[in-house]
Amino acid sequence: MRKYSILGLLAVLCVGSAAHAEGPTGSTAGVLAERPNDIVLGRPSAPVTLVAYLEYHHLHYEEMAGMIETIASTWPDDVRLVVRDFPMEYHGGARLVAMAAHGVYLRTNASAYLKFVSHVSRDKTLRDVASLSSAAQEVGAGPSGTFEKLLSAGAWEDSLQASRADIAKLGISASPTWFLNGVDLKAGFLSKQVMQSVQKAVNDSRGKVTPPAFVPGKGIGPFSLGQSLASVQKLGLRSRGPDTLGWMCVATDEGSDLCVYRLRIVAGKVHRIDYSMNLSRKGLKVGSEVFTWGSADQLLGLRKSLGCGETESMEGGASTTCQSPTKQVTTKLSEGDENECSEWTRLTPPPPCKEGALNYRNLTVELSAQD
Repeated sequence: MRKYSILGLLAVLCVGSAAHAEGPTGSTAGVLAERPNDIVLGRPSAPVTLVAYLEYHHLHYEEMAGMIETIASTWPDDVRLVVRDFPMEYHGGARLVAMAAHGVYLRTNASAYLKFVSHVSRDKTLRDVASLSSAAQEVGAGPSGTFEKLLSAGAWEDSLQASRADIAKLGISASPTWFLNGVDLKAGFLSKQVMQSVQKAVNDSRGKVTPPAFVPGKGIGPFSLGQSLASVQKLGLRSRGPDTLGWMCVATDEGSDLCVYRLRIVAGKVHRIDYSMNLSRKGLKVGSEVFTWGSADQLLGLRKSLGCGETESMEGGASTTCQSPTKQVTTKLSEGDENECSEWTRLTPPPPCKEGALNYRNLTVELSAQD
């Protein structure tokens, strides 16, 4: 998957003005409602929904493919991106590519789909059944013979026809067309405007919640070091554990089963609190400031506010020791890659991970008592 730096993304977001948009109507909402076989990237209960009608063949789609990857990796818990087909009839092979992409998604996972889309958007020679089936096999949707038979038989034609029906009802004529929370952004290929609008929607959704407070040397949000397990359980939050090692997963965001907090319970009391900022849309309040996950300036501000020192490299990421009012408590800021199938990502552990599953950048504030 192509990587976009946070600073590079910010540069994109800071350029251009917001696109003109028209408000959603009841009929629009019905058309845009999620369907069982939709291509969906991001958390199902994400507060922001972006529906894109686009084609993979277009000359400029390579940029669109990169933008889709960026949205999926930057706001995996804030944005639910629904991709629907809008192949232009005068682009030879566009319809076939659309069906192949749909087939790859349904037969594999989001990560494999993104790899396939990136490949076919760059290589315009992949426009026939045989070459598309071979490309599908490369990302795990094969064997190519089976995929070729399905593609030739029109196995994913229904999804294409459903998108065409949407296009007629919505009265849109340009590909790509973007609907953000039901509103047509009128942005087309203006990727800067799309990204800016998504960022604003994410910020607005985060602004509607109360962020947990970081209390130096004491606790984060509803949890404090030394708090009894019984007291934690009385909060009535959805949780799993403690397991045999004393770790407990707690989901605190409404409508989400993500483990925003991981508590280490020792001798019946909270010994360590890990708050995963990337798994929550609430951010973190430190003093009078609120920091959210997803931008370089926010991360720098958080480091400064926590009084973090030099970053220490570790396997899979980096860790920074921050200031603490007492030697009995250690504060750290850790960054690393978290697999979407990790046992500790969700309350209900997912099935065994498929090859090529997405890795998300994890940012965790750790507060732990010293033995």
